[in-house]
Amino acid sequence: MKRVIIALLFAVSFVYGATAFNLDGIKKYDILILNKAKELKPLKKEIEEMMLETSKELGIKIVKLSSSTFLLKIRPIALGKAQGYLVELNVAEFLKREGLGKEVFALSYQDNKIVKKESDTEMLVDSIQAMLDKFSSEYLHDNNKKGRAEHIDHHNFATKMGYREDFSKALEDAKSQKKYIMVVADAPSCPWCRKLEENILSVASIDKVVQSKFIPAVVNVDAPGEPMFLKKKKATPIIYIVDPRDKSIKATFEGYPNAKNFIDSTVNKAKK
Repeated sequence: MKRVIIALLFAVSFVYGATAFNLDGIKKYDILILNKAKELKPLKKEIEEMMLETSKELGIKIVKLSSSTFLLKIRPIALGKAQGYLVELNVAEFLKREGLGKEVFALSYQDNKIVKKESDTEMLVDSIQAMLDKFSSEYLHDNNKKGRAEHIDHHNFATKMGYREDFSKALEDAKSQKKYIMVVADAPSCPWCRKLEENILSVASIDKVVQSKFIPAVVNVDAPGEPMFLKKKKATPIIYIVDPRDKSIKATFEGYPNAKNFIDSTVNKAKK
């Protein structure tokens, strides 16, 4: 019931003054996404995965029908002649006020961002990730915790997600399992590679499809000893689909947008 009330409260406009929000002591909440833009409906699962990942990193438990809710709201707005979205990120709670004897609705955190509508949703997803990163930083500060030592890099991405770093091992596994190899070719200094690995390939629902259809591998194009046929192009990241029988490249997706589109297409086909 409380979850429904929170949704209804955020469906209307609030009038409030500036408040010094504090995230100290928040150990659990439910996750809720209110999306007023119908064209963004396919993004709900991806956004939910991003919110879950942020919560997991902070050690916050997800509890259905909790008195606290981690809420993301998106609604379309006009930006002059252009169109855009207002994105709001909140932590809403029912709290007991001293001396009142009953719970009251309160905002423990609020952030918002206006994003211009583009032909693809990359900018919107990036903006939501930036808001989640900001929330994470403030939560860690308020709870006197240390954040992640570092963002995902080539090696710890491979270790975390089970991608082969040894191409010969990927060939061996692909032959025995009769699958193509999906090779992610990246470079240590490539920010778009980190973005592909951290924001796309690390999402649980995407990884499940990748692991079921391919033998995933990751190679550093700047490292010695990597297969030369994967080094013909330098605009990383690049995804290669390789036939293990003759090492032939069946498809190439060069650059972040093309790589992301391939992953999105692969996941969508798997759902049919």
